[in-house]
Amino acid sequence: LIAYLLNFKYGNGVLLGLFFGFIHYGCMDLVLSRFLSNQSFNGMLFVLYFLANFVIMALAFYLCIIFGQYFNIVCCAIGLLVHNLYIYINEFFVYQKRKRKEE
Repeated sequence: LIAYLLNFKYGNGVLLGLFFGFIHYGCMDLVLSRFLSNQSFNGMLFVLYFLANFVIMALAFYLCIIFGQYFNIVCCAIGLLVHNLYIYINEFFVYQKRKRKEE
């Protein structure tokens, strides 16, 4: 929402990135949960997941390029990375909490 205060294109770019990042996160959750539970996981599923990642990212960037008057491509990239940053930061704090309990 802060991006909207700077420029309309920035806010739209972040929202587009967040939308496609959410789709990517859902695909990752599906594949990794099947992999960890050993529930009908095979190599073909991983290949499809790998290709789907590229398609999701490419589609987000393609929309930014085609509709450049509405979306900023750098802000879209930031929006795509927000989910990953959340996971890393969350795991860092969980690790720190576990480390304090052990001491």
